[in-house]
Amino acid sequence: MHAFDIKYKSGWRLALIILILVGLVSAFIVGAIQGERLVFERVTVPSANVPEALKGRTIAVLSDLHGHITEENAALLLEGLREADPAAILLAGDMVDSREAYWPEARALMEALPDIAPVYYSYGNHEIENIERGRALGWLEELGITVLRNESAILALEPGGVTVTLSCLDDRIGFASERSYILAMNRLRNAGSYQILLSHRPEYAQDYAAAGFDLVVSGHAHGGQVQLPLIGPLLAPHQGFFPELAEGVRVTGNTAHVISRGLGNKVVVPRLFNPREVVLVGF
Repeated sequence: MHAFDIKYKSGWRLALIILILVGLVSAFIVGAIQGERLVFERVTVPSANVPEALKGRTIAVLSDLHGHITEENAALLLEGLREADPAAILLAGDMVDSREAYWPEARALMEALPDIAPVYYSYGNHEIENIERGRALGWLEELGITVLRNESAILALEPGGVTVTLSCLDDRIGFASERSYILAMNRLRNAGSYQILLSHRPEYAQDYAAAGFDLVVSGHAHGGQVQLPLIGPLLAPHQGFFPELAEGVRVTGNTAHVISRGLGNKVVVPRLFNPREVVLVGF
């Protein structure tokens, strides 16, 4: 083989390697930029169980802020919520983080929410971890937020006085066993009215449906953290690779399940092709 042929092939391989590396770096940059975007995702709950008087209303869902949000995204979030004019705002857990350094950002955002609509908070794993470490979260209620821990409240949505039961279930780590978690879930069920369950973890979808809740709202999965083009979510806690319950609306039996991709970024791997979202649930 001539020296020219060897140099030509080596040069071609080097060019190919460089091209692949440039492509990967470019894809990473584009994906990371997408991951920093904030979007308002409108979803519609199937109408089979929805009371007629509830139709046409909107409920906003926020989850997994993990305490950190840029000033720009905070301003966009509040502006978008005011425009959406939701009947209620549901916080589906992990709005604060185990890292206290981010608490001031979370507090600054959440203290503005009750001026927009009634706010209800269900604890995720990070809230439970903070409590177990002796870090009080009483300031949430001082902001005018209703914190429900394994209990229910009646939402009287005006105008019209539509009555809806909202139940909030603590994250699984707040229970001694999975059995006690399921029992607490079932005790919350009230068959007498349209009922929404605010529960951080989506992977218990079958249990939520078996209990008979009309609508379940969850977070926790971070939208799979990385959204692979043409494939979808890559990885979610407690679901592993290619999770089925990481975003969107799923229907199991008569139960609709809304899963938020969340607002923050807890893990080392950045959000890629996975915008931060506020879910606007329409009925």
